Amino acid sequence: NIFRDATSFDQDLSNWNSEGLNNAWAWKAKNNQDMFSSPFSFDGRIRRTEYGISFIIWFFCLACVNAAMLSGNLSRLILYFTYIPIFGFIWAQGAKRCHDLGQSGLFQIIPFYFIMMIFSEGKSEVNEYGKSPK
Repeated sequence: NIFRDATSFDQDLSNWNSEGLNNAWAWKAKNNQDMFSSPFSFDGRIRRTEYGISFIIWFFCLACVNAAMLSGNLSRLILYFTYIPIFGFIWAQGAKRCHDLGQSGLFQIIPFYFIMMIFSEGKSEVNEYGKSPK
């Protein structure tokens, strides 16, 4: 029931004092659950939201580099080197998202698998790639 959930949320919120807030910050720091805390690392797991935002960032950066190439104002060689961090970023984020689904990071090279990575719920239990990011 949605009203019961809202009521319990209000009660939890009203019971939170400064000590509870400090404990929440300590838990977050201990479990390192910040988004984009290591965007170029291939280790760990990320949630759908972080992967979706990563995909949008990747697409925007790729579009900017391609537009700069088409304009011809900058050296193509310099622009080719910008592809390395752009693709390194999305491959690292994709590998972590595959890990959250319980798969190897190589699954992301399957055509259209990124759609499943965006819309599928991750595994809630601990797997060989680490703790759940939830």
